[in-house]
Amino acid sequence: MRTLLLATAMALAAAPGCSSSSPSDSDAGVVPDAVGDAATETAADVTPDIDWSKLPRLPADRKFATAYAAGAAERKVTPDHSIYLGGFGFCQSAPNLCRKSQGVHDDLWVYAVVVADTKTGEALAFAGIDSIGILLYDSEVVQEKVRMKLYEKYGVNFEGPRVMVSSSHSHGAPDSCGLWGLGFGEGRDDAYVEYFRDQTVDAIVEAFGRLADVDINWGTDALANSSGDKTARDETVLVLQGKTPAGEPVFTLTRWAAHPTAYGSDNKGLSADWVGVFRAAMAKEYGGIQIYMQGPIGDVYPDRPSECGLTEEWFPDGFRTPGLDPTQYMRTTCTGLTVVEAAKRALGKLVPLAATGIRHRYSKFKFHPENGLLMLLVNATPMPIPQVDVEDPNSVLDAAFGWATLGDLDFLTNPGESFPTFAKSGEDEIRKTGAKNVFTLGMTYDWAGYLLTPGQYKDPDFSYHQTLCPGGELQPRFLEALSAMIAAQ
Repeated sequence: MRTLLLATAMALAAAPGCSSSSPSDSDAGVVPDAVGDAATETAADVTPDIDWSKLPRLPADRKFATAYAAGAAERKVTPDHSIYLGGFGFCQSAPNLCRKSQGVHDDLWVYAVVVADTKTGEALAFAGIDSIGILLYDSEVVQEKVRMKLYEKYGVNFEGPRVMVSSSHSHGAPDSCGLWGLGFGEGRDDAYVEYFRDQTVDAIVEAFGRLADVDINWGTDALANSSGDKTARDETVLVLQGKTPAGEPVFTLTRWAAHPTAYGSDNKGLSADWVGVFRAAMAKEYGGIQIYMQGPIGDVYPDRPSECGLTEEWFPDGFRTPGLDPTQYMRTTCTGLTVVEAAKRALGKLVPLAATGIRHRYSKFKFHPENGLLMLLVNATPMPIPQVDVEDPNSVLDAAFGWATLGDLDFLTNPGESFPTFAKSGEDEIRKTGAKNVFTLGMTYDWAGYLLTPGQYKDPDFSYHQTLCPGGELQPRFLEALSAMIAAQ
């Protein structure tokens, strides 16, 4: 078995692509000394027996004058030690090919906003985190910890699935999935994973505590990306902006679709890649908390210009990988600023968010993985993913998605690096209900690898992506669960 795993990993390693507030003590970017057993902590461990139905959704002492309230917060999630980086193929049994961080070029963050309907109390949390991906297990721990902390602090019922955490998928972030270390599973540092989960929880809880009157507007524009998908594209830049009635910025949430891979595979500096430049530039220009959330990024990349009229990169004092081509730093800066320009265009076309409230639906569905090679590797690791037998059609894994309506916007989440065709199939089902503004949030709730349609899973042009796709059955099961969700409305 060990020989087969190593041989397989060596073959995969040759593949050319990628898999793909206020400051406080908790902002320090240091992993706590006391770390629980991440392999045994589950959502059930943090949820006591409470009659949630009798609890309010917002604190009873809060009074609001606008249709929506919002609060936003941030936390640093930079590790304080050398750690395996995620993305860019595999390095199994070849230490010289493994990417371990050698320093911090720019800090990693989680930025969160909570938006509430002040009439009904319905609320949603959107969080964008600099991570290669979040496993469903980790997402559920975050959800239940948020729920318990908000109950303990405010006496409210905030259902866990209303926490929608989206990974930026930066290839300068740690291997939180466990695929890119010396051995499968070895790259996942459980102490660090617990740390970034807790920082995410704290950011969302703080954002909830800051709920206050806001006026929310939204707009869209388009920015070209490079996509290998043959039948669909998603180039929409969505910007959602909240300001106080006095005009003070609270948050700006931007959604687009493109891998953060402006740095190449030789980079050894921790970095949010172009997403970090984008957020920093937007904060300088507009103020408030800047949240970035991904769209369907399966084989989708940004155009990466190396020139944009600047003579210095955005983070000039950050760690620089010895020998790294210096043009990569300017390329990352210019890519982020290109997205800023698209966001500015969208901000120039803002319209008020309809005062029709908030609704959230969530589904955990089961599917049978067909990728025997991938499951062989996963089953041989200590990652928090159940064992599965691909030869047994009754052996299944869980996947999850949500559908959130916020005013006249609808957000459908995908549990991984969905190809635009995969994403569009779900969006089209929601549009049949009469929804007009539907946006996919990829990499949300889970990282289940590349999400291909059954046809794409058999297409030899996607042979690399198939190695990190659980199989073609996931899409039909996803659509079945979505259809059931729609029918239950």
